[in-house]
Amino acid sequence: MISLIFVEKKGKDKCNGLVGQAWVIESLAFAFEKLNREDCLQEALRLYHTHPWSPDTALWYRVEIDGTVLSYDPTFNHQLWFAASASILAKYDDKIKKQVESFVNKVLLKIQTYDNGVVFHASRMGSVFNYTKEPNFGFIKECKTRLRRILQRRSLYSKSVGYHGFNLHAIAMVLENMPGTLDVNSWVIKDLSRAFSDDRFISSLNKSKFGYFYNVSGFEIAYFLKTLGYEAGVTLDWYDKQLEKTLENESHILTKHAPDKNTALARVYELVRLV
Repeated sequence: MISLIFVEKKGKDKCNGLVGQAWVIESLAFAFEKLNREDCLQEALRLYHTHPWSPDTALWYRVEIDGTVLSYDPTFNHQLWFAASASILAKYDDKIKKQVESFVNKVLLKIQTYDNGVVFHASRMGSVFNYTKEPNFGFIKECKTRLRRILQRRSLYSKSVGYHGFNLHAIAMVLENMPGTLDVNSWVIKDLSRAFSDDRFISSLNKSKFGYFYNVSGFEIAYFLKTLGYEAGVTLDWYDKQLEKTLENESHILTKHAPDKNTALARVYELVRLV
């Protein structure tokens, strides 16, 4: 199995949930399309299909680096990014296409947002009744989790702001790779876009440690707006905001004030979708 150890922390999985493997799938799919590496496509498809998927919840289960199947990933942005990477493969595999479509309808269109359109970081994923067939008292656990997360809403606002662009980037990938799966005029796209004109969001994004200096929000929002067809000037404004915050020099455009410079260097790949 191609799988990288993304996390070395006691009590955490080493696969970094679904998002770690989503980035592997994304890289393999990109290598196939740009380098004509058929072996990379086959490995991406194989890696995707090692992750069990529930038709009831429309969620994917985590798979540890030794192949052990864990519980479903409870983090919304992890599920979303796995769906986004899968959307690249959808044109080659009808089963993947149907599963991503189901995720969009059952989960993405049911997300929780704040009053300015920012995605709640601990958003519930679909109807609670979808979890009745989850093993090991999954339904009861899900009910408890949702009650606990209600109390986290206020404390997670800054983190939610920092991850808003990260979520939008993944949504833009689905929009671009699977046209028609998600209506650009849907309530969810309009709701999420309200943040751009909200002063509280702009101010909070400048302060959030998960924004420009970790999740490169400027590039991510620019790509989302580009995908929606906004004029170049609007997308460039967000591009410029990112560089104003993080440009150190020409070879380190995302490392200024970054808490993890290696991660910042790696995240520059997101620019590929803007150029």
